[in-house]
Amino acid sequence: MVLVILSLAWVTGIWLGSRIEPSPAWFLAAAVPLVVAGARRRRGRAALACLAIILLTGGAFCYQAATIDAGGNQVSRYIDGKAYTIEGTVSRDPEAKEKSQALRLDGIAIGTDGGRILPAGAVMVYLPPFPEYHYGDRIAVTGKLLEPPVFDAFDWRAHLARDEVFATVLYPEVVSVEPGHGHPALSLIYDWRHKLAAGIAATIPEPHASLAQGLALGIRSGIGEDVEKAFSVSGTAHLLAVSGQNLAIIAGVVLLATRGILGRRGYWYVWLSMAAVWGFAVLTGLAPPVVRAAVMASIFLLAELFGRQKSAAPALCLAAALMTAANPQLLWSASFQMSFGAMAGLILLLPPFSSLARRLADKFPGRKSKLYGAVYAAGQGLAVSAAAMSGVLPLTAYYFGLVALAGGAATLAAAPALPLIIFSALLAGGAAMIHPAAAVPFAAAGWFGLSYLLGTVKLFALIPALETGPVSGAVIAGWYLASGAAALALARWLRRQDEPEPGPPVSFGRLARFGVPVLIIIGALGSTLPWHNGEGRLEVSFLDVGQGDAIYIRTPAGQDILVDGGPSPQRLVQELGKKMPFWNRTIELVISTHADADHLTGLLEVLGRYKVGQIVHTGVEGNTDLYREWQSLVERKKVPAATAAAGDRIRLAGGLEIAVLNPYGQAAADSNEASLALSLKYGDISFLLAADIPSATELELIYRRLLPDITVLKAAHHGSGGSTGAAFLAVTRPEAAVIQVGRNSYGHPAGEVLAALGAQCVEGGVLRTDEDGTVTLLTDGRTLWLQE
Repeated sequence: MVLVILSLAWVTGIWLGSRIEPSPAWFLAAAVPLVVAGARRRRGRAALACLAIILLTGGAFCYQAATIDAGGNQVSRYIDGKAYTIEGTVSRDPEAKEKSQALRLDGIAIGTDGGRILPAGAVMVYLPPFPEYHYGDRIAVTGKLLEPPVFDAFDWRAHLARDEVFATVLYPEVVSVEPGHGHPALSLIYDWRHKLAAGIAATIPEPHASLAQGLALGIRSGIGEDVEKAFSVSGTAHLLAVSGQNLAIIAGVVLLATRGILGRRGYWYVWLSMAAVWGFAVLTGLAPPVVRAAVMASIFLLAELFGRQKSAAPALCLAAALMTAANPQLLWSASFQMSFGAMAGLILLLPPFSSLARRLADKFPGRKSKLYGAVYAAGQGLAVSAAAMSGVLPLTAYYFGLVALAGGAATLAAAPALPLIIFSALLAGGAAMIHPAAAVPFAAAGWFGLSYLLGTVKLFALIPALETGPVSGAVIAGWYLASGAAALALARWLRRQDEPEPGPPVSFGRLARFGVPVLIIIGALGSTLPWHNGEGRLEVSFLDVGQGDAIYIRTPAGQDILVDGGPSPQRLVQELGKKMPFWNRTIELVISTHADADHLTGLLEVLGRYKVGQIVHTGVEGNTDLYREWQSLVERKKVPAATAAAGDRIRLAGGLEIAVLNPYGQAAADSNEASLALSLKYGDISFLLAADIPSATELELIYRRLLPDITVLKAAHHGSGGSTGAAFLAVTRPEAAVIQVGRNSYGHPAGEVLAALGAQCVEGGVLRTDEDGTVTLLTDGRTLWLQE
């Protein structure tokens, strides 16, 4: 209890120092308890009070000393609208975004008129996704330092300041890059982490792959918005974040499982649980929030090892005091608070919850029942989840404004799949580094587990979350006081009961051993396998990838063809995952119509995840980092590449052909004029994929009599007013049209284009990916269907 009081005094002092400036006179208050120190009975309490006041005052001064003076030589001092050359080292693994990558630069040096300045603090730099940068790169950029914004729902500026980031730079010019300035051990960890992530992505389709990367490696950048929303509403979002609650559940589940299997001899269950926690922390890149959570989990496990479970709470408080002494800003970190809350819940609530679950299983269904083992195991799993969740529930409401009503049940239902997913994903990623074929069994096992997890989460997401609105500190304090009182009352009641005898070993009947897995596999297959178009049908899908083009074609002979990749690698692979079976990792043909980012970006991710048989392009080189990265990747992957021009025909299996209509003759310098326009005909049904050709090119194609009558038109340039002219529509006479477009500031699609297409096409024949999502058309050569 003494350690708890002293630790809390220090932490309280740090909080007080953030509110008011401390004074040395505060130390004099430590003399007040000495007045009663003469009384023998009160001497210990007086000494404790004296020491607590000293630590409280010391905590306040610690916060003040650790706070960088904003008026001094700080990075934020140079937020003045001027462009500077800023040099720094990438201090963490860059965070990949859909359209950018975020680099935290430390060890900042700023070039000014007065010379080279070394200010305090770090800078967050946002750059395009390509070329990629890595931990340890020493980068110099030229740009303006900006103050981080404050959003309505989140104070981004304060969040970055707690990480000692006081300025941002948006899309600066990169002057120089010098790799190799990071710590060798951390560089090695990040390198293996990236290789494992690439192996997972190459063997498991989306949305499963990004979910596996998040659970096994803590890489969440590829998880789709719909999946994240389902996890949030179902109360299982903590499973995606490698935080205190996540590691608390891992430690608790592994501890109970291994203790049940191996017993208490040799304390193997503690060492295995410790290895699982720290192995997980290493694989996730040893990010500070993960390390803090692992330290707290280790304290809980060490208390079990030394038989001092009652000392776990003081040790946890001491760890919190030491962490905040090293970095006082941690006290306001959501990850630190949730890690502490989750471990406190395990320490204080797990013993009575576990005992209560055992007693309930003894009565319902009873030890003689064949279901006893299953009910007992489920009860223990629910006890772990409930204890960890009780510690973070008010914090979740405070930071996210909602509480999932079925969060505990959803976590319990999802938990059995986590070990299968994590180990299968890691084994698949590791095996893929040796040979892709070696990863197949692990990838298949992981896919089944991920399918079960996704289905479970989406099922519980149907139960709406409770929106709490703003939660005050008084409500949070009241929750923890009530939880503590309830835990104390439950523990006292359990002590008054007769100690139950150890239960029989867990035993599952044949139905549970065989029937349940079969049902899970059937459900996973039925809910996630792509709908196949059947024999003799051509499938053309205009994928919803935002403001860009990406067209997936499945031929009657079973060939997979991709025309362009859109602007978002994440959205492209998620859409492909819906169209292709999880075991199909080959795309026979990739066609790049031109090198613009809204057509090319996603193709880089495709080369990393799929085996590509052939690439066709215009041969017009782009002068961008993206295009150079694409060329470099094609060479590294050794994918055969060929150029195409008007008059060429790309022969496919089964006698099908793709006719190239543009570019004609020597390719124009403008990328849109030189883009590949393609025609695909199957029986009586024909498709014209017009890429981004402008009206001048349309007229050239009319003049050269290269345009056929068509059934379906992919409107050029996202419905731009500079394409799809009246003469072009009069010659091609499409019956239906698809506009691939997303949210944009260009005015796409133009009103006159929509009107012209509406007059030409059949009623309801003009479709847009921004409104209709992915548009899939099927044909047997005689009839055309729109897949709902």
